[in-house]
Amino acid sequence: MRSALTVVALVLLALPAQAADIYVSKDTGSKKGDGSKEAPKKFLWKVIKDLAPGDRVHAAEGVYNGQKKSGTMPKLEVGDIHIIGGYKADFSERDPFKYLSIITGVADDQ
Repeated sequence: MRSALTVVALVLLALPAQAADIYVSKDTGSKKGDGSKEAPKKFLWKVIKDLAPGDRVHAAEGVYNGQKKSGTMPKLEVGDIHIIGGYKADFSERDPFKYLSIITGVADDQ
């Protein structure tokens, strides 16, 4: 019985973690947002620091500056992530030609 539990535990550890959908809005997001459509995060650079493989970041229209005084985005430590821009502020519509999501190297005024 004990060896069967060990095998089950090893199989569960080998399974990949489920990818997350994280929502970011410079205008309607909050520092305390949970990253959902209803409570998006505010700063793209903070989201980038915590991404896992397979995660999808949905960015509403707006200009996303780099972190604090440096103006840079953190180094991506993982692969297979997607940053998808062009959403209306409430994420009800996506049109990248109408709702521009711009990532810059300018410092954030946090």
